[in-house]
Amino acid sequence: ELVSKDGKAHYLVDFSRKSPEPKPSVQTDVEKPSTTTASQANTDTSAEETQKATDVLDDPNEDFDVDGDEWVEYVDCLGRTRTCHRSDLSLMKDRDKSLALQLNVEKEGSKQIDKLL
Repeated sequence: ELVSKDGKAHYLVDFSRKSPEPKPSVQTDVEKPSTTTASQANTDTSAEETQKATDVLDDPNEDFDVDGDEWVEYVDCLGRTRTCHRSDLSLMKDRDKSLALQLNVEKEGSKQIDKLL
């Protein structure tokens, strides 16, 4: 509790005050008939296909390598295995070289400072 100069209490979070009621979600419960028509069967099939596609997209372990040759792995100057598009590999290697040079300069600078101390 924070108290201002005028004696009023200020809270970052007031836990004594009740939170507003959440809005009820709109859900319709519709009973499915026991017999399905052809259009309903197509709808069910497309819903299953959509779910399967969503499951594939949600799987973090799924390889995003569709073409096989377009994505390459390389090891950066910090020893990490990285993945990039083949067309971006030269750019990534250039960035990696500049980072390595920058880190090397910083290391040498800290060594010189240590020698002075």
